[in-house]
Amino acid sequence: MVNNFFKLKIMTPNKNVFYQENIYSVTLKTIENESISIFANFQNTISLIDPCNVKIVLEDGKILEYFLGEGMFEFSFNTMNILISFFTKKEEDSKTFYSTLIKKSRIKQNYEAKGQNEWIEEIVISSKDK
Repeated sequence: MVNNFFKLKIMTPNKNVFYQENIYSVTLKTIENESISIFANFQNTISLIDPCNVKIVLEDGKILEYFLGEGMFEFSFNTMNILISFFTKKEEDSKTFYSTLIKKSRIKQNYEAKGQNEWIEEIVISSKDK
């Protein structure tokens, strides 16, 4: 008998964890700017994730939507693990909010590329400008 569902775990460095069984599909965007949909029995894979909206379809057809920061996912043996910088529930009227999160994410990446850990200060300063 073929199982049409898989397990999903989303984790952040802040110990935020989302766990759900009986997932029908997950759709997100990779750093290659490709949208990818994962279903049960998908080939084992690992990929980097760009900040994006993620759509999670549950067994009963209910759709959950979140916004993910940069990170990676791994799918193997009907289990998907997503390791990302942050995730938040998608709000209907939140384009500005997501743009700010992406900007903060880019600031963090720029500082990491320089080998610095001062990105938190930059985020706090840029948040006060608003």
